[in-house]
Amino acid sequence: MAAQTFIFEILKTERFDGSNYSSWKRNIGYVLSKEELDEILIESRPHSPSNDSSQDTNDKYATWKRKNRRTRNILLCTMVDSYASKYESMRTAKEMHERLEREHVDPSLIKQSLAMKKYNELKMSESTKISYHVHTFLALIREVQVIGMQPKEPMQVVHLMNSLPNSWDTFITSVAVRSKAPKLEELITVLKGEEERRNARHTPASKETVYMKKFKPFFKPYKGKDKNVFKKKQ
Repeated sequence: MAAQTFIFEILKTERFDGSNYSSWKRNIGYVLSKEELDEILIESRPHSPSNDSSQDTNDKYATWKRKNRRTRNILLCTMVDSYASKYESMRTAKEMHERLEREHVDPSLIKQSLAMKKYNELKMSESTKISYHVHTFLALIREVQVIGMQPKEPMQVVHLMNSLPNSWDTFITSVAVRSKAPKLEELITVLKGEEERRNARHTPASKETVYMKKFKPFFKPYKGKDKNVFKKKQ
């Protein structure tokens, strides 16, 4: 009875007209939940029973068919005529729901979802330079801030460290055990310095340097003023 009353209120005040999908969907969700029909929007249509089907299969199909018809009617009767005629050719409530989602979900919600997905899945490869990875990370921070998400600086620090590859595990541990967590700017500076140190350690010396290290002179050149220092003593 409560669901029927709610449907009546929707019919009076807020039929779906293409501009009010979010509020209409919320109200319809309440109605379908009360009527125990909400699962019809996500369940696929079962196979039609055959002459050899069991009674259980026949009963399940009959139940789905009844619920699908009821759900379709609720959706269509709470739309303005132009939209009802647009969707009434669809045979299942699930098809109607999926098309409505594709066509009328707020684009900003999709943008938020995609931005957060990129931010959460960010991972630096072993071959990527720290400077490039940090640039990508900061760009994603700005992107999520534009859509209204505001990750706090301590979480940004943790997320940046977690996005580093396995070869940085020892470094991450050394930062994590500090008594005071670094600021984001400080962490970025330390990361760049660590990369420079690693690059210097793995840079091969020039051939001339290797040769000079391998063949050191066995005596030091004489720098004294006595020109007769090498003459035999009489």
